[in-house]
Amino acid sequence: MCFRIFTMALFSCAVILVGCAGLTPDTYKGYVGEDASRSEVAIVEAATAAIYEINGHELKHPDPGQYYRQVYLPPGEHTIKLYRWFGVSALIVSKGFIEVVSQPLSVNLKAGHTYELHADRTTGVIRVILWVEDSSTGEIVAREADPQLLQ
Repeated sequence: MCFRIFTMALFSCAVILVGCAGLTPDTYKGYVGEDASRSEVAIVEAATAAIYEINGHELKHPDPGQYYRQVYLPPGEHTIKLYRWFGVSALIVSKGFIEVVSQPLSVNLKAGHTYELHADRTTGVIRVILWVEDSSTGEIVAREADPQLLQ
């Protein structure tokens, strides 16, 4: 009897833990007020780069090591910082990876549009470029003027 109660209690705890794991948000609402429809906001999505900061506000995900996949923002002018890490040879960087945060990128976001954040790098002498692309049109709407040179 005790074993059965113990098993049921253990199962209940497992169900609660699995349920709580699903509560971690992937989307950040970057405005105050009632939820708006997708046609009323601009959506910024992590593609090959993550969202580091919006309008001077660093976005820290409640689950360490995770990041927000989408940010819903009111249309208009915003500044965005992008984040990306890349694995590299330990001969280039002893820790085996580099982390890059872009300079603040100014972008005019349109309602009903989705914007993807991207990053890429060269090999050898490492240069990293970060940019914001309107996924509706394919247009690059913001990017760093010069690729970051890392050594």
